[in-house]
Formats: sequence, C-alpha cells, structure tokens
Amino acid sequence: AEPVPFGRHVEAVSRADTSAARQFFIGQFDGWEGPEGGPGPPPHDSEQNLRRGHRELELRLPASWIERAERRAAEVDATVGSILLAAWSVLLSRWSDTDDVAFGTIRSGRHAVPDADRIVGCLINTVPLRVRVDPDATVDDLLRSVRSFQEAVRPHEQTSLLDISEWLEVETDRPLLDTAVVYERELLDTRLRAKGGPWENRRVELLEQSSFPMMLSAHRDDGLRARIEYDSSRYDSETVVRIGGHLQRLLESMVDSRSDN
Repeated sequence: AEPVPFGRHVEAVSRADTSAARQFFIGQFDGWEGPEGGPGPPPHDSEQNLRRGHRELELRLPASWIERAERRAAEVDATVGSILLAAWSVLLSRWSDTDDVAFGTIRSGRHAVPDADRIVGCLINTVPLRVRVDPDATVDDLLRSVRSFQEAVRPHEQTSLLDISEWLEVETDRPLLDTAVVYERELLDTRLRAKGGPWENRRVELLEQSSFPMMLSAHRDDGLRARIEYDSSRYDSETVVRIGGHLQRLLESMVDSRSDN
C-alpha cells in the first residue's frame, strides 16, 4: 500500500476543534488540586545526586506474565497497556500519599486521519491522565476507568500539553506532569524486520531520553521489558530500586487478582 502523506496528518491536527479538547480536559481535571510532585522523597544532598544525570533501571517479567495479563485484561475489555497505567496509578498514589494522581501517557497519534498507520513519521504526543485511586475500588474498577480514558481521549490525543496547562490554570513555575508512561506492543526493530526482504537482516535501535523527571517505558519482548528512566537530581538510585520492586509486585498482583477483587 502507498504511504499516506504526512501533511494530511498536519492538516487534520491544525483543523482540530480545540474547544472540544478544552472541554474534555477541563472536565477530566475538575476539582484537581495540582501536581503531586512525583513519587518518593527528594534525593539526599550528596555530590552524586546533585549532579543532574539521566539514569535507568530495567525490569523484566516473563512470557507467562504477558499471557496472564492478556487474559486478565480481556475480562474487562481492557488491554495490557491499561494494566500498566493502572499499576503506575496505584504506585504514584502510595508513594505520593494521595488518592488523586495525574501523569503523562504517550499516545501513538494515529487516529486523526484514516489509514494513519501508513504515515511515515513520528506522530506521538503526550496527554495527561488523571486517576482517582479509591482504596475500596476493585482492580476491575481501576482497569475500566483507565480503559475508558484511553478510548475517550482519542479525538483529543494531539492536544498540546502547553494548551492543557493553560486551560487547567497550572502555575507557570510548576510542570503539569512529573512522570509519564509509554507502552509499545513491540519494538520498531521487530516490526521492521517482520516485513522481510532487505529489512530482515537490518537492526534498528531507537535512542531516546525523556524530558520528564521520571518515565516508565515498556514493551513486549519474550515477556514484558520495562525501563524506569529518571533524573538523578530528583531521585536517588535506592529510591528508584524500591519503586521498581513495588511496580513489579503490583503488576504481578494485578494480573493474578480475581475479577471484582
């Protein structure tokens, strides 16, 4: 199939009804008290942590986790990505001591025009997801809430974070979001090599660095491969290791939970 011109996406985004997006995000964040500041305490004032640096912590879950996650998600018409977002919501709630959290979710951006999957280029965008983590709610409730947002935000997923910050009247000296999550079903390298032919023996490696103080990125491999990227001037390594362990336990417990528990 012939590629769809990138300009078609640009035109669609430029014509998008921002008034509808404004109404959507203001509604989503009605009553929100502002950024919670990210998980955990500030780092110790050591020389190492005062030097701003990009660091990473890698986590792995086995193939059996993917199988269990798919079955669990299907019970409530959700996805593996929904489970990841729900787990991050609970983690932020517990580490920030609040039941009202918000973080960025990176969207593919391929819903603005028909056949957008044939556009060559990067269309991704970050939009804020707000989750109220009710301690009495079930895992099913949380997954349904997250999935509902994932579907409802599609018409507005190209909205600028700057615009959203202005609509929500966030103080200019405070970022709207401190953390973000991205989930990919498979890596770009895997997708390209699956095309066969000359692509089969090529290797593609994506080199990227988040602008958020902390970001969780995950993709399917033999199992689930996740990476917590963090700014060491905001988070010390010991704290991030504990956050990683907590996240891994949440992901395990969520997929093994019974429906309506």
